[in-house]
Amino acid sequence: MRRALRTAASAGAIVLILIAIVPVQNRLTGIKDRSWFAERMTFLPETADIRKLLPGFETIYANYLWIRTILYFGSHYLTDRDFPWLIGMVDMVTRLNPHFYPAYEFAALMIPDYCGNPDAARVILERGVAALGTKNHKVPFYLGWLYHRHYGDNIRAAQYLSFAAYSPKAPPHIAGLAATFY
Repeated sequence: MRRALRTAASAGAIVLILIAIVPVQNRLTGIKDRSWFAERMTFLPETADIRKLLPGFETIYANYLWIRTILYFGSHYLTDRDFPWLIGMVDMVTRLNPHFYPAYEFAALMIPDYCGNPDAARVILERGVAALGTKNHKVPFYLGWLYHRHYGDNIRAAQYLSFAAYSPKAPPHIAGLAATFY
């Protein structure tokens, strides 16, 4: 009997706590002033400097920074569409973890249009081609697309598309696209 009473009291306390969470959270969210939403990123160190602080943990920090990058992009995309730290953040992720493909894809698709800087995307993608080689056909494909779309250099675009076509997982139409650009 005593045990059943204790169990019922514990269950009731848990239900009351769960019910109280929502109004308390709404109250706490409502009392935040504008400074709480201000930009948090004030300094992004150089890769060589940060590597000294992360011996053996570069990939873990790159993953953390990647999550912060996506959150940063999303928050600015929904508000002011100004991304002053985006290039540096993606560059840092790809330098700390050169085999992290999603960062290269993000650089290819977002940096040229939203940051207005196809040169930064080109540099990051060229580093990706050097790091990944033909393991991933999409990085040289995106680099070829970048050369075609933003620089109008179809010969260089065809070279990167040809390189992408050598990947074992590349779809056959990439070789045809490279031939068209030649």
